[in-house]
Amino acid sequence: MAALAGYPAPKTGAEDRAPARRASAVPVLIYHEIGVSRTPPGETAIRVERFREEMDFLASHGYTTLSVGQLVDFLGGRPVPERSVVLTFDDGWKSVQEAVPLLKKHGFKATFFIITGAADGQFGPDYLSWPQIESLAREPLFEIGSHSVTHPWDPANSFLTWCEDKPAGKSIEDVRSELVQSKKALEAHLHKPIDDFAWPCGWTNARLTDEARKAGYRAQFTTYAKPNVPGVSASEIRRYFVNGTWDINAFARFLTTATHAP
Repeated sequence: MAALAGYPAPKTGAEDRAPARRASAVPVLIYHEIGVSRTPPGETAIRVERFREEMDFLASHGYTTLSVGQLVDFLGGRPVPERSVVLTFDDGWKSVQEAVPLLKKHGFKATFFIITGAADGQFGPDYLSWPQIESLAREPLFEIGSHSVTHPWDPANSFLTWCEDKPAGKSIEDVRSELVQSKKALEAHLHKPIDDFAWPCGWTNARLTDEARKAGYRAQFTTYAKPNVPGVSASEIRRYFVNGTWDINAFARFLTTATHAP
């Protein structure tokens, strides 16, 4: 891929002979549905062709994908290569299977956040089944995290309002149940620890963060759109939506900004 004006050039091999440069910031990218015709491109949907172009761009321009553990270490002060990113996929849509061969082609690490109620079949056929999630979890490049049991998304009926006993019948106990039960379900099916949690819609506060820590989560992901720099709490990891309407120039501009500390 040719260099885009004003953006990092593709790797030539000279970088391998130069002293390693360290990242000052690491962006975490959020994807949702991949290549689904019923959902127009936007913050939660991207065409397969555009996703392929973005993955090819990352590969040809020398980007390194990190695991969540490597990101947590970076936040704690451990250096990672310049142009490091974290790839995440929310909700457990069945269409993320379109992304798998493209990720594997480049040896890219990725984390998939699963709504366990959807895996149980509560929300229709468009979500990954447990066997499909188990298959993902067996891939050495991939990690699985929790995205709650039911993914409450209504601003008037969310984890934030449950903390305030709203609506009637909801309370902090319901939040605790979703945190604990989603973790238990994933661990029972995958036979490995589930250490990471992505808040539905990215909505959280200090009380919710504390509850997730108590439930045993190492890392918590928001949708606060800023780069992650050393010193950012692993309980308040920032993420960016990747807009499916972007062309490759817009994606490149985004990366240029997001991989540098503010």
